[in-house]
Amino acid sequence: MFEAKGLDKQLAGQYFGEDKKFNQAVCREFLRCFNFRNLSIDSCWRLIFNKMGLPKEGQQIVRIMTIFQDVYLEKNPDKLKWQKDTVWLVSVKLMDLNTNLHNPNVKPMLRYSRETFVQQSMLIPELKAAFSAERIADMYDRIAKQEFQSNVNLHEKYFKRINEMSYTLVQESMKNGMKNGLKKPSNGASRGSSWQKNPRTISLKRAALQDTANERNTQLLKTEGTIFTKYGRYGVPKQRLVYLSEEETAICWRDRINKHEKPRKLWIKDVHSVLIGADHTEVMRKQKIPT
Repeated sequence: MFEAKGLDKQLAGQYFGEDKKFNQAVCREFLRCFNFRNLSIDSCWRLIFNKMGLPKEGQQIVRIMTIFQDVYLEKNPDKLKWQKDTVWLVSVKLMDLNTNLHNPNVKPMLRYSRETFVQQSMLIPELKAAFSAERIADMYDRIAKQEFQSNVNLHEKYFKRINEMSYTLVQESMKNGMKNGLKKPSNGASRGSSWQKNPRTISLKRAALQDTANERNTQLLKTEGTIFTKYGRYGVPKQRLVYLSEEETAICWRDRINKHEKPRKLWIKDVHSVLIGADHTEVMRKQKIPT
């Protein structure tokens, strides 16, 4: 999970924040994958935001911060001398600062100045005992310069779009086929009596509909194809109709309008990897394609 590409950061945060022992155990192991040794607490959170986002619900955030405190102290045993909840309190202050400085809905007159943030932080006994005013000010400067942010990368966009398309196809299939999952009572009930859902039938139907959606995807790619922009070494980019061969052994493409043009092919057996992005080849970089 830690190394997975395309992982939805926001969903990961929601999962870790659930009030379930297993979810929190997974969160703990996930955070242990980071190297927090000798890092400042704000630097640790910046690493975390590269891998996951925080949920919106307060209690979920509290659970994640509590687990982070435990893991941070595991990685930095020299900090065990700090008073209880010091790491948690610093984390809360940093999230508050991040929102205050970078949320456009906060009026300028209400934003924390460097001096105000340091003064307020030093009023908290745990923070005053663990940090100097200079270290608090340094954390302020780093967050003021760059906010905590879970940016969505290209892999996430790609997999999210694929999931949305699959979900839509399954929903359409379920609307058309759900009635077949209803079981009429066998006791000779009169007309107007209710119909009963058979849970096992519904479960099997859902699995069958997922398979149907996958088959439909394949069939659509064969019969209709989809439009891609092809970038060559010479000339301007051209739109091409890309489709799957009837035998499902080759990816074919031709002019999107001229149906009589002889298609070109890429044999699937020759494909050894698929790269997501627009900066992997000289041709793509030359075209300066936005990602």
